[in-house]
Amino acid sequence: MKKAVVFLLVIIMALGVFSFSGCNNGKPADNSCVICGDDPCTCPDIPPPEYAEDGALVVFSFESYEALLRSVAFSAAQSKIELSDNPAYVTQGKYCARMRMNQVKNSAGYYDDSTFQLLANTPYIPKADFSDVEYFAIDIYNASGFEVEFIFSYANTYTHLYRSTLKEGANKVLMYADRETHDFAAINIFDFTFKGGEGSDGPLDIYVDNFRVFETEIEAKLYEPDMSGENWFDFSHAAETSYFWYFGAIESIFSRPAHSINRNSNFILTGDSSMRVDFFQKRNGAMDCTGFRTADDCLGDFNKYVGADNWYVAFDVYNATAGPITLSAIVFSNYADETVSIPVITIAPGAWSDSTKARIYVNALKTSFTGAALNIMTVTFSFGGMTQPGSIYFDNIRVTK
Repeated sequence: MKKAVVFLLVIIMALGVFSFSGCNNGKPADNSCVICGDDPCTCPDIPPPEYAEDGALVVFSFESYEALLRSVAFSAAQSKIELSDNPAYVTQGKYCARMRMNQVKNSAGYYDDSTFQLLANTPYIPKADFSDVEYFAIDIYNASGFEVEFIFSYANTYTHLYRSTLKEGANKVLMYADRETHDFAAINIFDFTFKGGEGSDGPLDIYVDNFRVFETEIEAKLYEPDMSGENWFDFSHAAETSYFWYFGAIESIFSRPAHSINRNSNFILTGDSSMRVDFFQKRNGAMDCTGFRTADDCLGDFNKYVGADNWYVAFDVYNATAGPITLSAIVFSNYADETVSIPVITIAPGAWSDSTKARIYVNALKTSFTGAALNIMTVTFSFGGMTQPGSIYFDNIRVTK
């Protein structure tokens, strides 16, 4: 018999989750309860670490309402969650979680995206440091009656997205942990986002179970680009794409720009790789965000190139869309929110940008920005003229005369 006490996830739940997550209330060796400030925290009965049949460490098993209240949060107030003991959906243990995303249809006739978050800094998670994780995995049963787009990410990051399409029925989702681009020791929230369907499809109906990790003894090492020379980014290493973030408002995480490494020589000027950036439409057919930027303070020292030699920071852009596009680049300083723009350039379809125009004159920055030295925070790249989803290729951020 199904054992479920359905409850709506409202603001009270979210407040309960976050207030609890701040407590250090793991059960001590002497079985006493740790005190958080002046208030005692309830010591839950925490099960020992459990492993799945595939050998992975189970991080969250969706086995109790207590654990759900303390460790799971929804983005949609009208969604609800319940435990299910239906063996068709449970992959390990007695229960799984059924999540019905009852978002109200908006005026455009489709359901909004839904996200549930798993909070890692609670006593129901038997792991605090994920730096030894090689893969994440989760079992998702899609009972919605249609395919559902899915994204797994680590909260508060601009990159590190795993995209997949959930077929109808059972899905065992395996997600690679790219430890070269992110410090997994610092992760405390995992996001699971499902794209809302068309209004005629109805709400999402998802069962989840057995969030787990495959551990490795190989030591994690974050990648750091070498900025000591004149070639700053040549995209010879896949981790370099993590230093580029979307720039501008987005309607949905599913339609924000996606960065990846390209090995197709048709879209490479030098070396054996470049960065591909894909742009997407909103639900209403208009283009969503068509801009990106460098990560904060990741570029080389501009001050080395101030002087009589007329140095430029140059870059190459290939227009793989069907029509001409414009490119606007803006340099942001850490001092007083100052900016300097380069003249807008036009790039023909199927062509690279003009190397005499796609560049930033370093001496002009020194003249325009205040402060004793240049302190560049980021450079933004915004593209105009796109009317359909498409791609550009970005290559060779370098210093040149």
